[in-house]
Amino acid sequence: MKMQVTRDTIDKEIEQYLRQLEGVYPAVSRILEANRTNPYALLESVKREPLHVEPYQNVSLFELANRAASDLILLFGVRSLFRERVFPFESYELTLGTEHGDDISADTGGKTLSGEAFNVAQSFFQTKRSTVLKKFKQVGSSYKVMMFNSDAINDPSRYHGHEHGDVMQWVVNVTQLLVQRRS
Repeated sequence: MKMQVTRDTIDKEIEQYLRQLEGVYPAVSRILEANRTNPYALLESVKREPLHVEPYQNVSLFELANRAASDLILLFGVRSLFRERVFPFESYELTLGTEHGDDISADTGGKTLSGEAFNVAQSFFQTKRSTVLKKFKQVGSSYKVMMFNSDAINDPSRYHGHEHGDVMQWVVNVTQLLVQRRS
């Protein structure tokens, strides 16, 4: 799912995405109720049964959780890039739910940006980070950004806004941002 966002549209896109995710609640309740006496069937349903909810109609709860968690890193991460004016771009093209290609890209005045966003368990962080850094060695963009969840690391300040080679590392705390959004 591709979308073009600007400083003026990113908040609207985040709100729309979060509203879509609200459809998950009844679907999860249905799965829990249907499998309440069989733990294996519950696990199988979570892993394989399509939920038929937005933003991804034909994926399981397991896959939706993976995609949505990374999408939220991307959406809130881009919002903070705009707010902190990190890069000289007025708009970004986002590709949500993707496993291949750039999650974020931009191009203006001969300058380009390529980016990846992911949400991983702490135990998998270094592996995922290494994979992304390796991928970026093949990318010739003027700017490169890697966004990831704050709870994947012990000390976010060690990474946030710091470059690893020519890759900007951008830490996103979705839980905190969602709490701030409600207050």
